[in-house]
Amino acid sequence: MSGLVQLLKSSLTRLEEQQYFSFIQIITNPFFGWFHEEYSQKIESLDPLEITCGQENNIFHVAVKYTANPRTDPIQTWLREYSLLAFQPNNKGDTPLHVAAKLGNKSFGAVLIEHAKRVVEGHNYESYRDLLRKVNYVKENTALHEAVLNGHFEIAKLLIEEDPSLTCFENKDGESPLFLAVEGRFYDIASIILDTYPNCSLLGRKGMNVMHAAAIRSCTKVETLLLSRSVTRGFDDFVKKLLERCGSQILEKSEDEFGWMPHHYTANNGQSRLVRLFLEAKKCIAYIKDKQGMTALHISARMGHVGVMRALMEKCPDIGELLDNRDRTALHIAVEHKQSFVVNTLLSMRPFVNLINEQDNEGNTALHVAAMDGYSRIFKCLVSNQNINKRIINKMGMTAFDIARKSAILGYGCLAEVCP
Repeated sequence: MSGLVQLLKSSLTRLEEQQYFSFIQIITNPFFGWFHEEYSQKIESLDPLEITCGQENNIFHVAVKYTANPRTDPIQTWLREYSLLAFQPNNKGDTPLHVAAKLGNKSFGAVLIEHAKRVVEGHNYESYRDLLRKVNYVKENTALHEAVLNGHFEIAKLLIEEDPSLTCFENKDGESPLFLAVEGRFYDIASIILDTYPNCSLLGRKGMNVMHAAAIRSCTKVETLLLSRSVTRGFDDFVKKLLERCGSQILEKSEDEFGWMPHHYTANNGQSRLVRLFLEAKKCIAYIKDKQGMTALHISARMGHVGVMRALMEKCPDIGELLDNRDRTALHIAVEHKQSFVVNTLLSMRPFVNLINEQDNEGNTALHVAAMDGYSRIFKCLVSNQNINKRIINKMGMTAFDIARKSAILGYGCLAEVCP
């Protein structure tokens, strides 16, 4: 077989070799292109025109994976003689630079960038940066995306400094390198991006932006104890820097496909410290509703995050008046989700004194909801509050006690204790 291949190769120009060699391998022997394990120690003995059968990696892909020294004579020779192979994609669309970025191989990445500057002359490239900006097939990631996804600071920094506009590229899912850096909690990379190119893309998938990622990945109390101090400190510093660079509009003009803004996620996660920071930057975000009409107060009440509720009520005392799409207050939500501590907290807050008898679009008060759900602790708590009106009738013509008696979910013992 090797004789046939050599005969065919001898009749082809170098360009034709590069174009047809993989085809020759496939039709002659599907296993011809495998790089054997022992070659990792003898990469200089490989045929530079061979490709692997699986991912169709060329000699430069393999050299990167085997962490070969890119400044050795064999590799430098191949760069001169097969210059465009250094930027040829495999069957996933990954160029050798993508592979170097994924593996954090800065030395090979630097050599490939140097090589790109030399080869553009005589080829249809406006700039060597066109070679750096190639995207792969599945995710349409640039090499910078891959470096960020894998948290490789050094090669990410190299790529950003070489071509700052890479920070403006979004992949197939709409994710910018900055978004991915924050989502991965790689705040050192995120800071480099902001410092090097302030006009970088802030966008993420599904309508989110980088502040959504920050809110989602903000550290809970447990995570704060488990993660290194540098991670939590890096997060705080980055969020402050992001607010300084982008202004408060990043908080109020950033609705994702669920209608959630960054502060909705902080409320959902119980990040009272971050909620306070956001409110200091833009107080009005507290009143913004999601697609279900829920404010951050509704969300924090549902999740049982009393610290967030207090932060919201201190800054915006009238926020409790806002109703969701079913005309429910935060108290309705807390009762429905059996958050007894939240119910007690809301009942003790002065702004809620005049809200505890609010009726939803079906005429139900929080007490009606407690009767339906059969949570005796909350039912007793509400009944014992002097401001609760026990005689309100819903649209079905029933009081809360009518519901309780009919369903008997609460149990006769409980009803005997509280029934008027």
